[in-house]
Amino acid sequence: MNDLDAITARVVFATSAPELLDAAFDAFEVIRQVARTCEDRTQELFAAFILAAGAAVEGRNALNDAPSLPHGRRGPAFAPAVSHAPDVDRVADELAELAATPCPATVRGSRASRPRC
Repeated sequence: MNDLDAITARVVFATSAPELLDAAFDAFEVIRQVARTCEDRTQELFAAFILAAGAAVEGRNALNDAPSLPHGRRGPAFAPAVSHAPDVDRVADELAELAATPCPATVRGSRASRPRC
């Protein structure tokens, strides 16, 4: 299981709002780091990786700066091992899959009609 699979599993299997918030923060950070690592490796996907990194920073900062959310992390930060795998197309697909991961039903609660967190 690679780091993208691991963080996706953390988001999908979160059983509480605090657990989901920690996983979401880490997911945004993983997307940022992986996108920044891959941005210069293919001209065709340069803009997509730059935009993904920027959106991930905005999502991470939104979680960090929200006044209604607790400050600080509950546990140690997730530190992905960002490799220089040659298949950046596969990496782009995996980042898109992670970004589209639905919120777990156990955490969604009354927002059950909304498919995403």
